[in-house]
Amino acid sequence: GRYVIVHNQSATQRNRYPMTSMTREGGHIFDDLLALRNDIPPRRYQGIHKRHGTHYYRGIFPGNGNPPGNETWIVYTVNKEDVWVARLPKVITGVVSGNVDQDFDAVDSIMQLDQWSVYEPEWTSFELVEDPREPNNQALEIRDSEPLDYARLERILPEAKAMTVGLRVNAQEIPLGYALNVEVQDKHGSRPMRIRFDRKWISVDLHNAEVPKPIAMSMDAWYDIELHLSADTQSYSMTINGKVLGDDIPFATEVESLQRLVFRTGPYRGKVTPVVLKEATTDPAGINTEDIAGTESPVSPLVFLIDDVRAERVQAD
Repeated sequence: GRYVIVHNQSATQRNRYPMTSMTREGGHIFDDLLALRNDIPPRRYQGIHKRHGTHYYRGIFPGNGNPPGNETWIVYTVNKEDVWVARLPKVITGVVSGNVDQDFDAVDSIMQLDQWSVYEPEWTSFELVEDPREPNNQALEIRDSEPLDYARLERILPEAKAMTVGLRVNAQEIPLGYALNVEVQDKHGSRPMRIRFDRKWISVDLHNAEVPKPIAMSMDAWYDIELHLSADTQSYSMTINGKVLGDDIPFATEVESLQRLVFRTGPYRGKVTPVVLKEATTDPAGINTEDIAGTESPVSPLVFLIDDVRAERVQAD
């Protein structure tokens, strides 16, 4: 009895961004507008009429196949270069009420993580694996060999002015120049803070001068991270393996509340850039671009393990 519209209507007319959904019972008034894809990878090849964004949606309707389960399946293209498949849950929502406590031990398949949004290009993967340090423990492996794109895992949190977030991270392989970014964001995708795990260091957001210095990181070692975040004070505290890295670390961007946890193996691109907006109206048929070299083969993999993800709303006094 529920209906969903998946579309790419754009205020800038020529580009197709973002990919959105609207759901409603009865199929008459659709007012629950949510972004399914709010970022687009760079275009790899020049060509005529190659606009940024998601194109040519095709859904499964009666008589056109019967996949298992109650999910909605959408096939579409990105930048008119790659074909993607989206698996949407039965209830598409941008709001959750309960706290998060995810240890991955009771999960048999990545398909069971129905509270998570998984962005998985061709040369990336999310797998449940045995913990190399604790054989009886199961963790989630993020593997990325994409030369241009990234892997992303996102979890909606109970929206709050203040919350506590905990997680464990273990770096297995990190090629030079690559890193894992962990962010707590608001419901619009604004990111007031960031933790960056590269080959040698754990560092926090550098938009502000008053941030703790990076700390040395070892490979194949678990780091237990705990964050206490507050939109009232526009700051957060952070501990690593029980040691305080910083108190009252200022937010890089002012936010009214907190609502998302994001793991991402590449640079942030969740904001519509002036280039995209300009090309949407003035670019002559998309031929003023160049091919990007080195995108035809996978690169050395970046591999991280994550486990014991926790998030709890903190009530005001």
